[in-house]
Parts: sequence; C-alpha cells; structure tokens
Amino acid sequence: MDRLTSKLILQGEIINISPLVIGSNKGGLVDVELIKNEIGDFYIPATSFKGTLKHYLLLNFKKRVKNLVNKYLGSEESEGIFIIQDLKAITSMNITVRDGIAIDQTKGVSKEGAKFNYEILEPNTRFKLEIEIAINDSINEGEVNKFLKTIIEELNEGHLRIGAMNTKGYGKIKLDKFSLFEFNFPTDGGDWFNYLINKSIDPKLEISLKDYDSYEYIKNDKCIFKISFQIKSSLIIGATPSNPNDPDKIHILSNGIPVLTGTSIKGALKARAIKIINTLGGNGDEMLRDLFGWIDLTNKSKTKYKSRVILNDEVIENVNKTKHNRIKIDRFTGGTIMGALFSSQPLWHENEKINITLSLKQAKEWEIGLLLQVFKDLWNEDLPIGGEINVGRGLLIGDLITIIFNNEKFEISKNKEILAIVGDKNKLENFSQALINEIGDGKNEK
Repeated sequence: MDRLTSKLILQGEIINISPLVIGSNKGGLVDVELIKNEIGDFYIPATSFKGTLKHYLLLNFKKRVKNLVNKYLGSEESEGIFIIQDLKAITSMNITVRDGIAIDQTKGVSKEGAKFNYEILEPNTRFKLEIEIAINDSINEGEVNKFLKTIIEELNEGHLRIGAMNTKGYGKIKLDKFSLFEFNFPTDGGDWFNYLINKSIDPKLEISLKDYDSYEYIKNDKCIFKISFQIKSSLIIGATPSNPNDPDKIHILSNGIPVLTGTSIKGALKARAIKIINTLGGNGDEMLRDLFGWIDLTNKSKTKYKSRVILNDEVIENVNKTKHNRIKIDRFTGGTIMGALFSSQPLWHENEKINITLSLKQAKEWEIGLLLQVFKDLWNEDLPIGGEINVGRGLLIGDLITIIFNNEKFEISKNKEILAIVGDKNKLENFSQALINEIGDGKNEK
C-alpha cells in the first residue's frame, strides 16, 4: 500500500460573474427551482463543479492532461486524489425568476404550452472553494502541481461555465483570493491535526506554484465576433414586475440593471440562421444541430449535440425607460376590447451602446460565413430581438463588427451608409462562399 507523504489544500472564493442555474426537480411556485440544502440555501454541488472541470480539461487540453484527469479527478474505476467540498455561499444571494419559452423554428412564434419559468442566481455571489489533494509515494508531486496550476489559471481567467444553459450566458465562474498550503508528513502532523479540528492553517505552510508551467491547449479554431449596436427605437425582453406599482410588463433586469439576455440573442440568431439556409435550398434544422446544439426530444435517443455558440447577458446602459400604455384591438370589429388596457415599459433609444460578444468553438469557415449573414441582418434592422416586435420594437442598428479567427482580425464599420473594411476582404468573401459550397454539398449528398 502506498504511503501518504503530503496533502495540499487549495482554498479560495468562486464568484459567479453571470447568472447561474443549477436546478433541482420541478418546484411548486416555479417550474425549475435552484438546488438548495437542508436549510433552504443555494449551493454549488461538488459533483457539478468536478464534472464541469473534468469536461473542460478533456475538451481543451492535450493528451497528457486527458490521461491525468481520471487519475486525479476520479473515474468510474477510481475516486482520484482530489477531494472537493460542496461550494457554499459566503455572501448574500439574490435569487430571481425568469420566464422562458420554446420557439417553433418554422413559424418563428412560441410553441403552444411551452412557456415556463425558472429560478436564477444573479451575478456576484461568492462561494467558498476548498480542495484537498492527497499525495502518496506513487504520485509525481511536480506533475500534480503543474496540473493544479492549470486548473487555477483557467478558473482565475473565468473560462469555466457551470450549470444549465451555460452557452446562453449562464454559469460563468471565476476564482478569486486563493491560497495553496502543503502539509508534509510526519513533520506537519500537528498542523494537520489542528486543521482538522479548527479548520485553521498556519500561514507558514503556504506555497507558490510560480515555478511551474501550466499545460498546453489543443488547437481549438475559436472564432470571436464582437459587435456594437444601438437601439433603433425601443426594445423589450419582457419580465413580470415585482413592484405592484410598476407597469404590467418591464424589461428584464439583472441585479437591477437592464440586460440583453443571451437566451434572446441566441434564439433570434438561430431562427434567422435556419431561415437563411432554408432559403438557399438547404435543411437548416439538420445543418445547425452541431452548431447551436440539439437533443432528440421526439424519440428520446442518446444522440445530442452541445452548442458551440456561446453568448452572454449584455448590460444595456444609458437608455430611457418610459411607460407606454396600450390597448388590445378586436381584429373582427376593429374596435378596442373592453378592459384590455395594459402598460409596458420598454427601453427607448437615447445614448446607449450595446456590445454583443459571440464565441464559436471549433469554427468552420462556412459557419463563420453563416454568422456573418445573420449579423448583417441584425445590423441592417432586419432581425428584431425580444418582444412586441409587431409594433416595431427590438430592431438594432450596428456600427462596428470585429471578427478574430486564427490570429487574423477583420473589422467592418459603418458611417451612415458607407462601409469600411479592415483586413483581407477576399478571406471574408471566402467565408460566404464556403457557406454556399456547404449547402450545395448537402444537396448533392441527397
């Protein structure tokens, strides 16, 4: 049996820098509740944290790291040497409820009976992170330290997303205020006993990993789109107000600040992408499964794809919030419906600047060409986002788009009706041609 030689303790704080959804079974007041402990407090289960960490490392790092993931973090055959505690909140939490709908992609409207709501944890809650690592004679401690440094750097950069809907703006977490301690046995046995009893660690046991390198990424072919917009007239992503004095419908808020939600952006982009491919003679639903994600809900097969398109909630500042009273019209008589007065409070154009960032993992050239076509429609006030689009809301006006792919940068800006392009124009054209070729190949295969 291998002899225990030392233990490492990593302590730190994890902050959710975007809304977070880790749901339990369906609740009573809302369809999906956040998972909570025995006293009703939300926490991040260690199983969720470790599973997310394993998936991220396996997806983004070279073979050497993949071989170490199961050895250190555990597998079906082995528990591993990393013991991770449930992450409990150490600051106050702001839990709110958001509404969701399922969209019929062929009709562009919500599916009947497909409205639901769910609890989210708003950003900026801090959780206590504690990881214990057991080192024995058969473990290479230098390799463990390199593996641990890789994890710390990725968490510190905010690269991990945990929980549900994490490609739609949810679940982004970041490590802050961390310390690493080492107990060598039998020398530090007394200090270890004191830690077990009092949970306190002598600062002299803290160590640094500055002399260790982290592991290398695999080539990912990530493409990043950064686009800036203004609201043409007004915009509303509807939310139910908590204050009875508020209008019947207000724009959705995150910690009191208006946001353009990742779910709304992604839903609009996907619907338009399907329409573009179908218009060009392809099958948008099938072609985009690997891009936007897909689960077989009809036959319940095991085939599923995780979205490679990642978006965030985007803050909207410097807008005008003005209440707008409206009435419902009887489509048969053309008159008003009795008692059908209602009010909404959209965001109105003022001095706002909305920045949307989209990351596309393992990008193919035809997918970049497709997204360029979609963003062109969004830019040119042809693709509304949010609700009440039948009265002209949700249109955006673009002024700058930046594309970064394979260390190349392209910029497209618009001043009035004049376009300026920085970068190789032929390569931008090649992206669009790759889309045409991909659709043509798909038709030929049939």
